Amino acid sequence: MEGFYVDHHESTDKPLIVAREKIVLDANLIARKRGVRLGMEVRQAKAVVTDCVVKLWELERYHARRNQWLNVCTDYTGVIEPLDQHIAALDLSGHPNPLDVTERMVRELVGKIKLNVHYGAATSVWISKLAADRHDLGRAVHTPSEFLADLPVSDLLPVSEDARQRLTFLGYRSIGEVAQLPLDTLQGQFGEEAHLIFSASKGKHHQPVHAIYPLDSIQECLLFDGVVEDTDTIDNGLQAIAERVGRRLTDKGMQGSKLSIRLEFEERNYCKDRRFTKPIHNPLTTLIAMRLLIQDALDAPVVGIHVRLTDLEKTRYRQQELEGFNLRSKRPEAQSAVGYVRTVFGDQSLKLGSEIELPRRIRVLKEWQNATGWR
Repeated sequence: MEGFYVDHHESTDKPLIVAREKIVLDANLIARKRGVRLGMEVRQAKAVVTDCVVKLWELERYHARRNQWLNVCTDYTGVIEPLDQHIAALDLSGHPNPLDVTERMVRELVGKIKLNVHYGAATSVWISKLAADRHDLGRAVHTPSEFLADLPVSDLLPVSEDARQRLTFLGYRSIGEVAQLPLDTLQGQFGEEAHLIFSASKGKHHQPVHAIYPLDSIQECLLFDGVVEDTDTIDNGLQAIAERVGRRLTDKGMQGSKLSIRLEFEERNYCKDRRFTKPIHNPLTTLIAMRLLIQDALDAPVVGIHVRLTDLEKTRYRQQELEGFNLRSKRPEAQSAVGYVRTVFGDQSLKLGSEIELPRRIRVLKEWQNATGWR
């Protein structure tokens, strides 16, 4: 978001910079025209523009505005990783046409936030950041190795700064030159980091987007490439969303009880939410809940599906009983389960805990502990 920080301050006809840790974080147009660059030290900026006004960055000052523009992004993806208050990585790969969705989202951001947006697309976060800096929307997606080839070694972001400086010292100026080096040569100079240098220089080092925002809910959406009337296609979209939501719930060890869904039609939206008695905790329960909410709503062609799961809490895992923790139980379902396991894996595959003989070393240590109180 260009000018995100200076936009919080009153308009002035003087050069204005916002500084964080003695580095220029943002600068207004007047300061930039007079030679101030983002990332330069404040003392250098003052030397270039002696009459510049310096405002110190404050975390809370920009927090609400950050959430404002990130909330716009949640209508297009639920996988958002804020990298700073003015920059974020978004995963749009769940849409049939991600680049089209990107341009649509940027137009809405510019319209609502009233700031210029620099954006780029690639299959990895670090490459997409470089693409955004260079206004690239093509090569970084389709041929990342070609996009990286002419960039300086300092842009090999996954690699440590020491390794990048050493590559430059050895005479390698571009990432493309590094990509030509054999792995054996890199290993001789950089040891274990050679593999990272080798894969990153060819554009193959994958850096995924982590779903960090928003913190209190899980959101997902799917924008179709045009309008869709076929119910099977819509249901396939629901399954894709359910898979992503369920995977994120599993990864976080979370479950939710309130689901909201919004179907986007050409001229209207259908919104419905419901709190479920049994928690939603995996792809199947997510899919069932979504189907229940839209079962009477598919009366027009669908453009997009938006889902939000709230009231999140840690999953309450429950141990499933196998004949009540007793292998001698007479319950028919337990007998059936035990019989099946022993038929497939042998009579000794299931034992009572008391029947398992501990190794002699463990028995000796237990007796020593009982006798001396040693821990």
